[in-house]
Amino acid sequence: MLVAPNTTEEKIVSSEDLIDKISKQVYQSRELIEGNGGFHIRRGMAHKISGYCEDLFALYIAQHINRHDYQYYVDKVISTKFEGDKKSTSFKPDLAIINEQNVLTHYFDLKTNLGWNRHLKDYLTKKNEFITNLKAKGEAWITSKKEWLALEDKEGKEIEFNRRFPLPDYQKITISDSLKYHMVVIFGGNINEKDMVKNMDIANGFDKNIALDVLYQNNTINNTAFSNIHKALKNNYKE
Repeated sequence: MLVAPNTTEEKIVSSEDLIDKISKQVYQSRELIEGNGGFHIRRGMAHKISGYCEDLFALYIAQHINRHDYQYYVDKVISTKFEGDKKSTSFKPDLAIINEQNVLTHYFDLKTNLGWNRHLKDYLTKKNEFITNLKAKGEAWITSKKEWLALEDKEGKEIEFNRRFPLPDYQKITISDSLKYHMVVIFGGNINEKDMVKNMDIANGFDKNIALDVLYQNNTINNTAFSNIHKALKNNYKE
């Protein structure tokens, strides 16, 4: 098992750091990236911060697991082909964790909030069915663009990250029997408590395949949600 100590130069992201950094990003997303040049330029909509949230959450998880022989795929397409289907089916976890035996162990889906869908029954029912079918299939594959895996850039300079963590452009993986679709909602403030409870009850009804956690609720960090995430990862931590 490859395990490397976290260096003192790189601060471990805590639950408080994660919420604080994302909150600051939410505020900054309203600003103009290149400034206003002295003109009266204002944005009507904030920049999307989903990519930032995915990157930060992946770092948070990787640091706490502290396994350098694992792969942490952010927003990466994974494909499989179910029996009887003519075409393959693709899915794209915001964070997929693949262990040293090429097993997909975790499927995280991050949502900034639930403004997009305050009633999750139909959505989670479909996800439950998908995870059931995916486990039954038991295998999938990942393809990568060769230029993203190159060991040298166009000028012949070494790409240190790719040399340290080489990958094939086609990777066959298996599916863990304990895999869950784990939805992580960062801010739960734009949905009333009654609807949130209903959504939690629905997720709990699919507990073999579905998990739902809200990281920040009622103006406070939800330590139970972070604890649930760590419990889900308990078999992956550094020994």
